[in-house]
Amino acid sequence: MSNLIFVYDNPHSFQGNFTSTVGLYVCSASLILLTEDIPVGKSNNTLKYTVMKTIVDSKYCNDQDYIAKIIGLCDKSCDRFYRKQAKLFSEGTLAEGVLYIRSGKGKIVKTGPDHQEMIVRFVSEGDIIGLKSVITGENHSVSASAMEDMVVCFIPKDDFHALLVSTPELAGYLINCLSLSLQEAERRSASMIYKNDRQRLAEALLQISGKFRSDEIQILKNDLAGYTCLSRKYLTNCLRIFRESKLIALNSERIKILNINGLRDVANIPA
Repeated sequence: MSNLIFVYDNPHSFQGNFTSTVGLYVCSASLILLTEDIPVGKSNNTLKYTVMKTIVDSKYCNDQDYIAKIIGLCDKSCDRFYRKQAKLFSEGTLAEGVLYIRSGKGKIVKTGPDHQEMIVRFVSEGDIIGLKSVITGENHSVSASAMEDMVVCFIPKDDFHALLVSTPELAGYLINCLSLSLQEAERRSASMIYKNDRQRLAEALLQISGKFRSDEIQILKNDLAGYTCLSRKYLTNCLRIFRESKLIALNSERIKILNINGLRDVANIPA
Protein backbone atom coordinates (compact mmCIF):
# COMPACT_ATOMS: atom_id res chain seq x y z
CA MET A 1 0.00 0.00 0.00
CA SER A 2 1.20 3.54 -0.79
CA ASN A 3 0.12 6.63 1.11
CA LEU A 4 -0.65 9.15 -1.63
CA ILE A 5 -1.87 12.71 -1.92
CA PHE A 6 -4.00 13.49 -4.96
CA VAL A 7 -4.05 17.12 -6.11
CA TYR A 8 -7.19 18.27 -7.90
CA ASP A 9 -7.46 21.34 -10.11
CA ASN A 10 -9.90 23.60 -8.27
CA PRO A 11 -8.01 23.06 -5.76
CA HIS A 12 -8.77 20.11 -3.45
CA SER A 13 -6.55 17.37 -2.09
CA PHE A 14 -7.41 13.79 -1.38
CA GLN A 15 -5.29 11.67 0.87
CA GLY A 16 -5.63 7.95 1.44
CA ASN A 17 -4.12 4.52 1.16
CA PHE A 18 -4.37 2.93 -2.25
CA THR A 19 -3.05 -0.12 -4.00
CA SER A 20 -0.64 0.44 -6.86
CA THR A 21 -2.99 -0.57 -9.66
CA VAL A 22 -5.71 0.98 -11.75
CA GLY A 23 -9.04 0.74 -9.97
CA LEU A 24 -11.99 2.41 -8.31
CA TYR A 25 -11.57 3.81 -4.78
CA VAL A 26 -13.46 5.95 -2.28
CA CYS A 27 -11.72 8.98 -0.83
CA SER A 28 -13.16 11.99 1.01
CA ALA A 29 -16.71 10.94 0.11
CA SER A 30 -15.82 10.99 -3.59
CA LEU A 31 -15.17 8.21 -6.04
CA ILE A 32 -11.72 8.16 -7.59
CA LEU A 33 -10.88 6.04 -10.60
CA LEU A 34 -7.12 5.68 -11.10
CA THR A 35 -6.36 5.59 -14.80
CA GLU A 36 -2.66 4.78 -14.52
CA ASP A 37 -0.69 2.37 -12.35
CA ILE A 38 1.13 3.78 -9.33
CA PRO A 39 4.79 2.75 -9.23
CA VAL A 40 5.84 1.27 -5.90
CA GLY A 41 7.02 3.97 -3.48
CA LYS A 42 5.65 6.84 -5.54
CA SER A 43 3.94 9.47 -3.38
CA ASN A 44 2.98 13.15 -3.24
CA ASN A 45 2.60 13.19 -7.03
CA THR A 46 -0.19 14.21 -9.32
CA LEU A 47 -1.56 11.11 -11.03
CA LYS A 48 -4.07 10.50 -13.75
CA TYR A 49 -7.44 9.97 -12.15
CA THR A 50 -11.05 11.01 -12.35
CA VAL A 51 -13.14 12.33 -9.44
CA MET A 52 -16.76 11.24 -9.60
CA LYS A 53 -19.16 12.59 -6.99
CA THR A 54 -22.27 10.49 -6.55
CA ILE A 55 -25.61 12.26 -6.63
CA VAL A 56 -28.29 10.19 -4.94
CA ASP A 57 -31.14 10.90 -7.30
CA SER A 58 -33.52 8.27 -8.66
CA LYS A 59 -33.69 10.03 -12.03
CA TYR A 60 -29.90 9.83 -12.29
CA CYS A 61 -30.18 6.05 -12.03
CA ASN A 62 -32.33 5.96 -15.17
CA ASP A 63 -29.94 7.83 -17.45
CA GLN A 64 -30.49 6.43 -20.93
CA ASP A 65 -27.01 7.40 -22.15
CA TYR A 66 -25.35 5.23 -19.51
CA ILE A 67 -27.84 2.43 -20.01
CA ALA A 68 -27.07 2.53 -23.74
CA LYS A 69 -23.37 1.94 -23.01
CA ILE A 70 -24.25 -1.17 -21.02
CA ILE A 71 -26.66 -2.41 -23.67
CA GLY A 72 -23.84 -1.95 -26.19
CA LEU A 73 -22.01 -4.82 -24.49
CA CYS A 74 -25.01 -7.03 -25.20
CA ASP A 75 -24.13 -6.90 -28.89
CA LYS A 76 -21.13 -9.10 -28.05
CA SER A 77 -23.20 -11.52 -26.03
CA CYS A 78 -26.22 -13.76 -26.45
CA ASP A 79 -29.57 -13.14 -24.85
CA ARG A 80 -30.80 -15.75 -22.40
CA PHE A 81 -34.41 -16.84 -22.07
CA TYR A 82 -35.78 -17.90 -18.68
CA ARG A 83 -39.13 -19.53 -18.10
CA LYS A 84 -41.36 -18.46 -15.23
CA GLN A 85 -39.92 -19.62 -11.85
CA ALA A 86 -36.50 -20.40 -13.38
CA LYS A 87 -33.37 -19.35 -11.44
CA LEU A 88 -31.20 -16.67 -13.04
CA PHE A 89 -28.49 -17.26 -10.44
CA SER A 90 -28.30 -18.82 -6.97
CA GLU A 91 -27.11 -17.54 -3.61
CA GLY A 92 -23.54 -18.56 -2.84
CA THR A 93 -22.51 -19.16 -6.46
CA LEU A 94 -19.70 -17.39 -8.31
CA ALA A 95 -20.70 -14.15 -10.02
CA GLU A 96 -19.58 -14.59 -13.63
CA GLY A 97 -21.15 -11.41 -14.96
CA VAL A 98 -24.04 -8.98 -14.73
CA LEU A 99 -27.50 -9.41 -16.20
CA TYR A 100 -29.42 -6.69 -18.02
CA ILE A 101 -33.16 -7.40 -18.10
CA ARG A 102 -34.61 -6.81 -21.55
CA SER A 103 -38.14 -7.96 -20.68
CA GLY A 104 -40.07 -9.65 -17.90
CA LYS A 105 -40.23 -9.41 -14.13
CA GLY A 106 -38.22 -11.17 -11.46
CA LYS A 107 -37.47 -11.26 -7.74
CA ILE A 108 -34.30 -11.06 -5.69
CA VAL A 109 -34.43 -13.50 -2.77
CA LYS A 110 -32.46 -14.04 0.44
CA THR A 111 -32.71 -17.43 2.18
CA GLY A 112 -32.74 -17.51 5.98
CA PRO A 113 -31.22 -20.13 8.31
CA ASP A 114 -34.60 -21.92 8.42
CA HIS A 115 -34.61 -22.03 4.58
CA GLN A 116 -37.45 -19.53 4.51
CA GLU A 117 -37.20 -17.15 1.58
CA MET A 118 -37.50 -13.38 1.98
CA ILE A 119 -37.90 -11.25 -1.12
CA VAL A 120 -35.43 -8.38 -1.02
CA ARG A 121 -36.75 -6.53 -4.05
CA PHE A 122 -38.44 -6.95 -7.40
CA VAL A 123 -36.78 -6.31 -10.76
CA SER A 124 -38.09 -5.61 -14.23
CA GLU A 125 -37.18 -4.38 -17.71
CA GLY A 126 -34.14 -2.09 -17.71
CA ASP A 127 -32.72 -3.29 -14.37
CA ILE A 128 -29.17 -4.59 -13.94
CA ILE A 129 -28.68 -7.43 -11.46
CA GLY A 130 -25.59 -9.16 -10.12
CA LEU A 131 -23.80 -5.82 -10.06
CA LYS A 132 -22.64 -5.78 -6.43
CA SER A 133 -21.05 -9.22 -6.60
CA VAL A 134 -19.20 -8.45 -9.83
CA ILE A 135 -17.81 -5.20 -8.40
CA THR A 136 -16.77 -6.72 -5.04
CA GLY A 137 -15.60 -10.05 -6.47
CA GLU A 138 -17.71 -11.94 -3.93
CA ASN A 139 -20.14 -14.78 -4.54
CA HIS A 140 -23.81 -13.92 -4.98
CA SER A 141 -25.34 -13.07 -1.60
CA VAL A 142 -28.87 -13.49 -2.99
CA SER A 143 -30.72 -15.51 -5.60
CA ALA A 144 -32.68 -14.23 -8.61
CA SER A 145 -35.75 -15.93 -10.07
CA ALA A 146 -38.18 -15.20 -12.89
CA MET A 147 -41.75 -14.29 -11.92
CA GLU A 148 -42.74 -14.57 -15.57
CA ASP A 149 -40.92 -15.41 -18.79
CA MET A 150 -37.84 -13.19 -19.05
CA VAL A 151 -35.28 -12.24 -21.69
CA VAL A 152 -31.94 -11.27 -20.17
CA CYS A 153 -28.63 -10.11 -21.62
CA PHE A 154 -25.61 -11.68 -19.89
CA ILE A 155 -22.46 -9.51 -19.79
CA PRO A 156 -19.26 -11.34 -18.72
CA LYS A 157 -17.50 -9.62 -15.82
CA ASP A 158 -14.25 -9.10 -17.77
CA ASP A 159 -16.12 -7.15 -20.47
CA PHE A 160 -17.97 -5.22 -17.78
CA HIS A 161 -14.79 -4.30 -15.90
CA ALA A 162 -13.17 -3.14 -19.15
CA LEU A 163 -16.14 -0.86 -19.82
CA LEU A 164 -15.83 0.68 -16.33
CA VAL A 165 -12.14 1.46 -16.85
CA SER A 166 -12.74 2.98 -20.29
CA THR A 167 -15.82 4.94 -19.13
CA PRO A 168 -15.11 6.38 -15.65
CA GLU A 169 -18.39 8.26 -15.40
CA LEU A 170 -20.28 4.97 -15.83
CA ALA A 171 -18.65 3.67 -12.64
CA GLY A 172 -20.01 6.66 -10.74
CA TYR A 173 -23.45 6.10 -12.24
CA LEU A 174 -23.50 2.45 -11.15
CA ILE A 175 -22.24 3.21 -7.66
CA ASN A 176 -25.08 5.71 -7.40
CA CYS A 177 -27.56 2.98 -8.40
CA LEU A 178 -26.15 0.72 -5.68
CA SER A 179 -26.54 3.59 -3.19
CA LEU A 180 -30.19 3.94 -4.14
CA SER A 181 -30.71 0.20 -3.62
CA LEU A 182 -29.11 0.50 -0.19
CA GLN A 183 -31.34 3.44 0.70
CA GLU A 184 -34.40 1.45 -0.32
CA ALA A 185 -33.25 -1.51 1.81
CA GLU A 186 -32.82 0.84 4.78
CA ARG A 187 -36.32 2.24 4.27
CA ARG A 188 -37.77 -1.26 4.15
CA SER A 189 -35.90 -2.25 7.31
CA ALA A 190 -37.33 0.77 9.10
CA SER A 191 -40.79 -0.11 7.84
CA MET A 192 -40.46 -3.67 9.20
CA ILE A 193 -39.52 -2.30 12.63
CA TYR A 194 -41.82 0.69 13.05
CA LYS A 195 -44.94 -0.11 11.02
CA ASN A 196 -47.71 -2.57 11.83
CA ASP A 197 -48.72 -5.38 9.49
CA ARG A 198 -51.46 -3.49 7.62
CA GLN A 199 -49.22 -0.46 7.15
CA ARG A 200 -46.43 -2.68 5.76
CA LEU A 201 -48.78 -4.41 3.33
CA ALA A 202 -50.26 -1.12 2.08
CA GLU A 203 -46.78 0.30 1.60
CA ALA A 204 -45.64 -2.86 -0.20
CA LEU A 205 -48.55 -2.71 -2.66
CA LEU A 206 -47.69 0.90 -3.47
CA GLN A 207 -43.99 0.05 -3.92
CA ILE A 208 -44.68 -2.91 -6.20
CA SER A 209 -47.19 -0.91 -8.24
CA GLY A 210 -44.61 1.85 -8.68
CA LYS A 211 -41.87 -0.61 -9.58
CA PHE A 212 -43.93 -2.36 -12.24
CA ARG A 213 -45.52 0.94 -13.38
CA SER A 214 -49.03 -0.45 -13.20
CA ASP A 215 -51.98 -0.25 -10.83
CA GLU A 216 -52.67 -3.92 -11.57
CA ILE A 217 -50.16 -6.26 -9.94
CA GLN A 218 -49.79 -9.91 -10.90
CA ILE A 219 -48.14 -11.62 -7.96
CA LEU A 220 -48.41 -14.88 -6.01
CA LYS A 221 -49.56 -14.54 -2.44
CA ASN A 222 -46.47 -16.49 -1.37
CA ASP A 223 -44.30 -13.82 -3.00
CA LEU A 224 -46.26 -10.99 -1.40
CA ALA A 225 -45.96 -12.73 1.97
CA GLY A 226 -42.21 -13.16 1.41
CA TYR A 227 -41.85 -9.46 0.61
CA THR A 228 -43.85 -8.22 3.61
CA CYS A 229 -42.78 -10.95 6.09
CA LEU A 230 -46.44 -11.74 6.80
CA SER A 231 -47.94 -15.20 7.19
CA ARG A 232 -50.19 -16.39 4.33
CA LYS A 233 -53.17 -16.47 6.69
CA TYR A 234 -52.70 -12.93 7.95
CA LEU A 235 -51.89 -11.64 4.47
CA THR A 236 -55.15 -13.08 3.12
CA ASN A 237 -57.08 -11.47 5.95
CA CYS A 238 -55.49 -8.05 5.33
CA LEU A 239 -56.19 -8.25 1.60
CA ARG A 240 -59.82 -9.08 2.35
CA ILE A 241 -60.08 -6.00 4.60
CA PHE A 242 -58.50 -3.82 1.90
CA ARG A 243 -60.95 -5.19 -0.66
CA GLU A 244 -63.96 -4.54 1.61
CA SER A 245 -62.67 -1.00 2.14
CA LYS A 246 -62.58 -0.49 -1.65
CA LEU A 247 -58.83 0.07 -1.60
CA ILE A 248 -58.09 -2.85 -3.95
CA ALA A 249 -59.82 -5.41 -6.14
CA LEU A 250 -58.76 -9.06 -6.08
CA ASN A 251 -58.89 -11.53 -8.95
CA SER A 252 -56.94 -14.78 -8.66
CA GLU A 253 -53.25 -13.77 -8.70
CA ARG A 254 -54.01 -10.16 -9.62
CA ILE A 255 -54.40 -7.19 -7.30
CA LYS A 256 -55.75 -3.95 -8.72
CA ILE A 257 -55.21 -0.76 -6.74
CA LEU A 258 -58.43 1.27 -6.65
CA ASN A 259 -57.54 3.98 -4.13
CA ILE A 260 -53.89 5.06 -4.04
CA ASN A 261 -54.51 7.85 -1.51
CA GLY A 262 -56.41 5.44 0.72
CA LEU A 263 -53.48 3.02 0.73
CA ARG A 264 -51.09 5.89 1.45
CA ASP A 265 -53.22 6.81 4.47
CA VAL A 266 -53.15 3.22 5.72
CA ALA A 267 -49.37 3.05 5.17
CA ASN A 268 -48.94 6.38 6.99
CA ILE A 269 -47.08 7.86 4.03
CA PRO A 270 -47.26 11.69 3.89
CA ALA A 271 -48.96 13.14 0.82
